[in-house]
Order: sequence, then structure tokens, then C-alpha cells
Amino acid sequence: MITSDQLRTVAVLAELSDSDLEWLIAHGQEAEYQAGEVFIRDGDAPEWLYILLQGEVEFYWANSSHAIYITRAGEVVGALPHSRMVRYNGSGRAALPVRSLNIHRDVFPAMLATIPALDAKLIGVMTDRVRSITQLNLREEKLLSLGKLAAGLAHELNNPAAAANRAAAQFVETAAALERHSRVMARQLEPEQFDQLCQQVERLHPRILSAFEQSELEQNLSDWLEDQGMDQAWEIAPTLAEAGVSPAWLEALQLPDEVLTTAVGWLEAHLRTRLLAQEIALSTQRISELVGAVKRYTYMDQSPKQEVDIHQGLEDTLTLHHHRLDSVTIQRLYDPNLPRIMAFGGELNQVWSNLIGNALDAMEDSGTLTLRTVLEHEIVVVEITDSGPGISAEIRGKVFDPFFSTKPPGKGAGLGLSISNNIIRQHKGAISVGSTASGTVVRVSLPLV
Repeated sequence: MITSDQLRTVAVLAELSDSDLEWLIAHGQEAEYQAGEVFIRDGDAPEWLYILLQGEVEFYWANSSHAIYITRAGEVVGALPHSRMVRYNGSGRAALPVRSLNIHRDVFPAMLATIPALDAKLIGVMTDRVRSITQLNLREEKLLSLGKLAAGLAHELNNPAAAANRAAAQFVETAAALERHSRVMARQLEPEQFDQLCQQVERLHPRILSAFEQSELEQNLSDWLEDQGMDQAWEIAPTLAEAGVSPAWLEALQLPDEVLTTAVGWLEAHLRTRLLAQEIALSTQRISELVGAVKRYTYMDQSPKQEVDIHQGLEDTLTLHHHRLDSVTIQRLYDPNLPRIMAFGGELNQVWSNLIGNALDAMEDSGTLTLRTVLEHEIVVVEITDSGPGISAEIRGKVFDPFFSTKPPGKGAGLGLSISNNIIRQHKGAISVGSTASGTVVRVSLPLV
């Protein structure tokens, strides 16, 4: 049997009189739930206010495996007066054995009439709950966005890093081979001959060839080298061809037969070191570009508000989404005279990331993504259009509502557009969504100042 003293351990009931507490006991139902038992079910209408006297209750979003928050003895959960919640968007289960006093919602009007002091306290509980859930969802949305960004960045960094690592390992081996060939060349050629050979190599310039032409040149070189009695000609030919060497060029060197094999080996090693050095330089440059894009994207080491280049922000966002763009055609309709605007750069880039990410999701990473900018009467306009299926008129008005999402469970908390809308409004701008014959277009308007 529940007593008034037990109810007084609950924070919102602590200051109520004994008669008020006795009224609650008389109009409530005592209940017990075993550990692991689910008694708040996803999709059910909220019928009961649970006053927890013992145990813990864990709450989960639908299709989620981790608890979003925990309510303990001394707190209240479930239905609340004045709440507009129609269905539970998740479930609650007893983490420990639970004992509670349950008040049915049909009793709420009489409860508030009999115990007016309870009204303000339960409104406070509802306000705190909404604030807590909103913060949890904002954090989850940001973590999800950060996770996607980190995964994409890791993918983008891995390719040039692996290429640089592979080229560096080959460079060490090739440099050693070049040194061996150089020692032999020094014994077999006069200094003037060796100097003349080096000058000829310096004048080499790679030609831009089609795949067929490149393959044909490699075959011709391989045949020529085999005719000269050289082993593994097929391994040497690709490097020579890539550097612009042809059989005619080799014949023009007029090297003695006894020197030819060593000279070609030296030449291949020399050219390979060049190509590997270029590959290392390009790979590390790509890494540097990605790091630079991240720094610009987050506006690291910069004041919160500054002059922002909209085009640079869009391009940095595309760089961070590059791993998703293999089957996407990017159309850039940029106004070349678009001025910079004063803004919170990092927050604007979060908007571009949300909108471009949504567009790629709608197209399933395949189609046409159009980025358009224009200045209209001192207003900077950015339009992001995808070639996806579009958004129906029935739900178009809901897309900026918190927690509204057309994505499957686990793909987002439905806060991306809501967050973007708040950021744009913070900049005294506006954002709208429409459908066209070619897909969905999101239009962002930002004042210059």
C-alpha cells in the first residue's frame, strides 16, 4: 500500500498536503513492473502518468538500441496534462524493478481542480522534458552529421595517403637501382657522353596520348627492347612511354651496344624516380587540400563572424562529400560578381552540408546536382537543385518541422532542415523548398549585411 510519505519523496509532490497526496492515492493505481518489462510502447496513445517510487525506466527511440534517457525513482513520466503528444515515439522499459502510482489521463481535469498547485509543477516537468529531448536530438543529429563527415573525410584522405605511402616505398627501391646503374654508367661512358645523355633526358616531355596510343607506344617500345636483347622489356616499357620516350628517340642516342642495356636501365630508373616524386607530391597536395578544406569549412582559427565567400563554402562542402560524387554531375551556375557577406561561416557551411547531403540522399548518389548563386536586390540567393524524385505538396510544408523526416529510421533525426532554417533565420535570411520538373530545389536568401 502506497503512503503519503512515499509520495512525498517525488520532487513535484514534495510540497503537497497530506490530503492532496491521499487524493492521488485514492484516484491512482499501484503498479509494479519487472526488470526488462516494456510498459510504454512505441505508437501507443499516452494514457497514464507514472509516479515512480522505486526503480529506473529507460527510454528508446523506435528502432534504436541505446537508451536516450533514464528516469529514476522520485520522478514522473508518461502522459502529462496539457501535453499535445498523441502517440509515443519510442518505448520505455524497466531497467530495474519498478513500483509506481499511475494516474489515468481521464482523472487529470479533476486532479488539477482539486490540487491546483500541481498544475504549474507538471508544466515545468513537461517544459524540462521537451528541452531535454530537443537537446538530445540536436546532439544526435550533429553526431550523425559529424560521423558522416568524418567517414567521408577518412575515405578521401585514405586514397592519397595510401598512394603516397606506396610511391614512397617504390621511390626508395628505385633510387637504389638508379644508384647502381649510375655507378656502372660512370665506368662505361665518358663524362661527355654521360652529360650529353642527361641533357637529352632533360629535354623529354610527356605527350598526351589516348589509351590506345599509349598502349601502342608501350608495345612498340617492348618489341624494340626485346630486339636489342633486353630482358623484362615489358616491365620497362610503360615507364619509358609515360615519359615520352619512343624507339626512335632511343635510336637517336646512338649508344654503343655494350652500354645500351645499362643505359636503358639507368634511364628507366631515372624516369621512374621523377614519376614517383610527382605522385608523392600530388598525393600530399591532395591531403593538404583536404585539410585546408576542413579548416575553411570549420573556419578554424578565425573569428565567429567574418566576410564569407559563398562559393568557397560550397566548394569546400563538395570536397568533403567528394566520395559520394562519382556518379553525380555537378552543374555550377555561379554568379562571378557575387559579393562576400558578413556571416557565421562555420554555421553557413553546416547549412550547405545539410542541403547537399539531403540532395545526394534524394538522388541516391547518382544524378545531377545544380548549384546556382545570384544577387537579387542586395540579397544573395543560393539554390541547390537535385534530380531526385521531388517532394510531394502534402509534406512540403512539414519539412522544416523538428523531427520530421522522410528518411528510414536510423538515417537521421529529422532535424537537418530545422537546424538549417534556424541558422538562416539567425542571419535574417529565409529558406524555402520547392519541386520542379527536374527534382527538388532549396532556395536560401541571405542579406548582404
